[in-house]
Amino acid sequence: HVGQGFYTGNEDGIRRYDMDLKRYPEDLIGQVHSDGEIICGAWYDTHLLMGADWTSTMELFINTYPGLQANTFNGNEGEAFTDVLLDALQADDDDGDISNGTPNGNAIIVGFDMHGITLLSNASLYHNDVEFAPDETDIAINAVLDLNFPFNQYLDEVKLVYKINDSSDWTSTDMANTGGDNYTGSIPAQPKGTVVAYYLGVTDINGLLSNIQPIAANQVPHPNLPYYVLVGVQEVGIHDCDDYEDWGSWQTGVQGDNATTGIWVLDIPTGSFGTPGDQNTVVQPYLQHTPGGEYCFVTGNASNEAAGIGENDVDAGKTTLQTSDIDMTEYENPIVAYWRWYTNAPASGANPNADWWQVRISNNGGNSWTYIENTLTGEIGWRRHAFRVSDYVTITDDIMMQFIASDSLQIGQNLDGGSLIEAALDDFILYEEEADINVNEVVSSVDVELYPNPASDLINIEISGGEAKAVRIFNTLGEIVYSSQPLGAFGRTSVSLTGFAVGVYTVVIDIHEGQVRKNFTVRN
Repeated sequence: HVGQGFYTGNEDGIRRYDMDLKRYPEDLIGQVHSDGEIICGAWYDTHLLMGADWTSTMELFINTYPGLQANTFNGNEGEAFTDVLLDALQADDDDGDISNGTPNGNAIIVGFDMHGITLLSNASLYHNDVEFAPDETDIAINAVLDLNFPFNQYLDEVKLVYKINDSSDWTSTDMANTGGDNYTGSIPAQPKGTVVAYYLGVTDINGLLSNIQPIAANQVPHPNLPYYVLVGVQEVGIHDCDDYEDWGSWQTGVQGDNATTGIWVLDIPTGSFGTPGDQNTVVQPYLQHTPGGEYCFVTGNASNEAAGIGENDVDAGKTTLQTSDIDMTEYENPIVAYWRWYTNAPASGANPNADWWQVRISNNGGNSWTYIENTLTGEIGWRRHAFRVSDYVTITDDIMMQFIASDSLQIGQNLDGGSLIEAALDDFILYEEEADINVNEVVSSVDVELYPNPASDLINIEISGGEAKAVRIFNTLGEIVYSSQPLGAFGRTSVSLTGFAVGVYTVVIDIHEGQVRKNFTVRN
């Protein structure tokens, strides 16, 4: 408890390290005094684990100190923190080999791990997430690990951790090194309509997991969003804020909202930056998510990108974005995915990780609600969440969702207890598991082009590399809604979509060698 007596009106100190534990990297905010609480907390908890004996702690600290000159710049704290941990273990070592343990090694390892610091905190794990996968096929997950000597000698495994649908049980599996820095793992084949959540990490020789991707996806409580794979699905509706609003307009604000600024609006986002022009200091997004789009929902826009970051953030209450009613009774297994941006711990903001982001769903028009997200953990970037609707509520014709960003005052805290809160939402998409269509062997050598896709008035079907004997179009129920005469080699036809309901359709083309399938979407 540092600096007691600094404030004349109470006994509060300037900082405390025995509560509100801070961890690397999720609690980094880019301010040296705040980020320093991570390493200070690691030393304090090591002290407690060593029996709270200041004589022993100071002896270890003094012997470690010659190696503690770990100067670095913002964004590279992992290297500095790992250096400090390694210096402490080497100072404590009595036989020149820290891999076989040191006299106080367990206390040091656990004390630093409580704050997210391991022997591999300076590693960099890179991964392009898998968003979709076919059913009944193993899902390959690939990653690249950047880890240099001497720290590579402390590597145990690269881990893939996943769970299926709404299960609370995570399964951990080792990823295999396939040469150099490359690793690959596999999630077992799943039936269509499955939602797989997963994250990656590395374990050191002490068995401690670090370098989680996405950051803090394993955090307890309030984990960050993991990656999501949707297995065997097809899109049936979208609200992208640009061209398609398949369920009509949404409501920006509901009864009970009380935020004074940062109210949800549908607009072209104006970015907010801690340092104007520096995209590394972004707080509110300057780009929406839809490819080729312009608009998204944001919690207020600043007057311009050079304005102060708190000019129109969420202040003094909550603001709610509510969908229109969505009829999901026509679907067997509806799955919702959306892209969201939620900032509550930027480098230039006060009271980080203190305010709630909430997403909830109702199947009775808003009379009762079930939480999908209820978290204090944000991430400055667009992230996708996905879930099976039936895992939370019974499917009805009156499904609604709410997206709530809030700023709650904490009396006596920094800047009168307010936080810097920004949120955004885009590309709300409804999926259904793929329809069962009775087809023979699918041929991959024939190329099929469907355009425009999505379509509204007509769909052009063009094939090359084979001779079409027949063309059929199926709806999501597996019913034939169109069939044609043979097209011949290099055939092309146009199909009027008059009478076609909005949704996803499958074109099945019969050729001599088998069949070809391809999906397209009908829009209003």
